[in-house]
Amino acid sequence: MFWIFIFAIVYVYLGYPCLLILLSIFKGEKIARGKRFTPSVSLVVVAYNEEKVIRQKIENSLVLDYLHDKLEIIVASDGSTDKTNVIVAEYADKGVRLSHSIERKGKTVAQNDAVLKSSGEVIVFSDANAMYAKDAIKKLVRNFDDKRVGCVCGELKYTNSSESVAGKSESLYWKYEKFLKRKESQISSLLGVTGSIYAVRRALYVPLKQDIISDFVEPLEIVRNRHKVVYESEAISFEKASADMKTEFERKTRIVTRSIRGLFNERELLNPFKYGIFSIQLISHKLLRWTVPLFLIGLFVSNFFLWYNGNIYRGLLVFQIVFYLSALVGWFFELIGSQIKLFYIPYYFCMVNSAALIGWFKYLTGQKEVIWETTRK
Repeated sequence: MFWIFIFAIVYVYLGYPCLLILLSIFKGEKIARGKRFTPSVSLVVVAYNEEKVIRQKIENSLVLDYLHDKLEIIVASDGSTDKTNVIVAEYADKGVRLSHSIERKGKTVAQNDAVLKSSGEVIVFSDANAMYAKDAIKKLVRNFDDKRVGCVCGELKYTNSSESVAGKSESLYWKYEKFLKRKESQISSLLGVTGSIYAVRRALYVPLKQDIISDFVEPLEIVRNRHKVVYESEAISFEKASADMKTEFERKTRIVTRSIRGLFNERELLNPFKYGIFSIQLISHKLLRWTVPLFLIGLFVSNFFLWYNGNIYRGLLVFQIVFYLSALVGWFFELIGSQIKLFYIPYYFCMVNSAALIGWFKYLTGQKEVIWETTRK
């Protein structure tokens, strides 16, 4: 069992990326990107109590480099109680529309309602704090010139990645994730998209249930309907990373909890006999990744029973203890406002896997994550 746990952990973080590299040598599909392809687009911005950033987001959207007569902007306000709706109303004469729900129903329902009120051939989904590069939409929609494409994911860049331990760690994490996204898109399809910047062909959009995470499950529905989900690295969204690990931990716990529920809602896609390489990607990148905390616990416990079986087992147990102590040191340094790279990497690794562990607990105990609170002060 000890070596099975080691193999599983190594496969998730190293073996799977190597498998993607190998597969990309023999299998790869080019997308026909139409530079002059300009379908009508509905930009849906989901917001809850975003008075601090919604004006900046609207101004950013109004100056995007896309044909203005083919771009509509809809702010989906999910029961906002601050000045969000008032600010949005100020831009009505510039064509900005408000889709407002008095009752809070969650991001997924807010998106569903906004899509019903939209008219674009392509729906672009964004968050209120995500500022787009001028050509972001143009770069996103050019991929839809290929009829096989049903969903396109843009690239997220953090503007304050050097300001906090959470920001630095998340930046490193995203570099790793972006590598996986590029390879997965090249070989088959993406497994999920970045919630702040992705687009869906309107004809393929599937309304989802309230407790389902849309930026993970919507792409899975696209794949189920035999269309591709691709990565567009030149369509860029900028936002600030979490200010601290506590905020990032809460965010990841919510995401994993909803994603696990979404995965089992789409469990048919885990069948490699039906969905081939995509199923292997889904199992490796998502299911096994979220199961790593269980592997880590099993590895640590089984290592104790093997203490007297040789120096290799004693050395590996000492390594684990030192690693987890380093994570505690990283946590302590964050508390006192210090940033030492040697410690925040194990700290972030443990935080991510702790969030996944709690995500499993919440899923298995029937707890649902539907609504969210903005973390912006």
